[in-house]
Amino acid sequence: MALAVEAKAKAKGPRMAVTLPSCGSDICQVKWSRGQSVVIEWNNAPLGDVNISLEPDGDPSLQSYPISKSVNGKNLKNKCKKKKKNATSCGRYVWHVPSNIPGGSYTVRIRSKKDNSVVYTDTIVIAKVKPNKPKPSKPGKPGKSTTTQSSTLTTSITSSSAPTTTGISSSFAADPAPTTSSPSAGSDDEDDDDSGDESDDDDDAAPSATDSASGATITASVAVPDETVTPPSASVSATMMSGGST
Repeated sequence: MALAVEAKAKAKGPRMAVTLPSCGSDICQVKWSRGQSVVIEWNNAPLGDVNISLEPDGDPSLQSYPISKSVNGKNLKNKCKKKKKNATSCGRYVWHVPSNIPGGSYTVRIRSKKDNSVVYTDTIVIAKVKPNKPKPSKPGKPGKSTTTQSSTLTTSITSSSAPTTTGISSSFAADPAPTTSSPSAGSDDEDDDDSGDESDDDDDAAPSATDSASGATITASVAVPDETVTPPSASVSATMMSGGST
């Protein structure tokens, strides 16, 4: 506002005046948004070209932004509106607010290149960018966890005896072989009368035979060698007895 008042104080006769943007009062603010298309208009357009820029309004941390380095003072005169009856002419310019412009307070300055007259608009405020705050994530429902346990199965089979070879042992005991006795050669007695006697006086010794055999024992043992699964040891025992015969 201070710049606008100063420009009006130095004015002599009809001079250029900014009509848009305007808020309709002496002290006010016009709000612009990034990416917005805004209209800038002025009355009593000077001869020749004008320079239009966006200037900081009391904030030294901000910088100037060129809107148009050079445009005819009566640009788009058929579309602009004369705000005052005694206005000689008008000019118009459409500008797109940059999306990267810092937020703060500005003012639009229009300067005539011919006579260096300068006019300013009311205060224009561009909202500052608010930092994006991450939204707090909602706690999710606890998921079901699955735990897998490994198990080891060990099988051990122990044989009661070591592998052995198959063998057969036998024992046999017998009495002496049977014997036969025969009569010795005899002579006839002189006193004996062989006539009429059909048989000899000597008795033949009856042969006797005795056979005896002791019992025989056969023992066999069988063992199966260990395999993947070793069965219990097995033994087979057989006993054969033979009785004596007469």
